[in-house]
Amino acid sequence: MAAHPQVDARRFARCKLDVRVVWVQGHGSTIRGAMGRSVDISEGGISAVLPARLALGNSSELEFSLPGSKQSIRVKVVLRRAEGFAYGFEFVTLSSKQRDEIQRACQTLAVLQPA
Repeated sequence: MAAHPQVDARRFARCKLDVRVVWVQGHGSTIRGAMGRSVDISEGGISAVLPARLALGNSSELEFSLPGSKQSIRVKVVLRRAEGFAYGFEFVTLSSKQRDEIQRACQTLAVLQPA
């Protein structure tokens, strides 16, 4: 029988990142939100711990700041993984500027973090 590919294979390398994240879902008078902390980030998404119960597959937005950046990033995300209050979000829309900022931050953090 053939070996199965590793389930945890990822398109982008992750780097540890501990910053405040703000999760927002909804519009108008039906907005929900929560503040939490990021765990790690890649060009494809971000993991965070939030004090809220979220449903897999739901679209929402996350706002966070990267180290060394003066502007926060606000991006649309889809919830792909949930384990307790730890969540894995996939970026749905990243501008080329946002992608560049995340790449730069990951390169810097990779140098600063032990292997």
